Amino acid sequence: MIFNRLPAMALVLATLLASPASAQFFGWGGGYVGGSVGSTSFEEASGSPVGEGASIALHGGFNVAVIPNVVFGGELSLSPTVLEDSTTPSETFGYMTTLRARAGFTMDNILIYGALGYAAAVYDNGLGTDAGNGTMYAYGAEYKFTPLTSVRLEVSHTKIDDFVALPTTSFETDTISLGASLHF
Repeated sequence: MIFNRLPAMALVLATLLASPASAQFFGWGGGYVGGSVGSTSFEEASGSPVGEGASIALHGGFNVAVIPNVVFGGELSLSPTVLEDSTTPSETFGYMTTLRARAGFTMDNILIYGALGYAAAVYDNGLGTDAGNGTMYAYGAEYKFTPLTSVRLEVSHTKIDDFVALPTTSFETDTISLGASLHF
């Protein structure tokens, strides 16, 4: 399926078209903070969908332009979004936090990136709450309007499966989001 190849094709295209020193010129190195809005769906590990809804998140991080056109960094995001289980309304999933590493290629004011990291979330089954953790990955593109402002479009997938009180519970989320950041 062509959609499975799009991230790889975007990275190859970014590498071929990138101009020297663009990561430095557009200031992709340094700190940033921002927020995003998106649409999230979540399902049980069995694959049965159990909920979806709008999501919001705050993020902050730091990038380092290590060589021309290559950026590495780290990012922390916090999402206070709570999604209700459509099959069992008393159950909710949310308050997700991620800590991830990012790597990307730049083409002047465009950054194509991928991310991989740790995720934690809270699950309430109606009888009590439980915290779980797991992994996440994401890919996206970010566009800098000015040296201090950017917008990004991102697709992410998270799997939370290490709950303390409910060890057999496992959830996966898929999110598409649009975000903005201030760089310093």
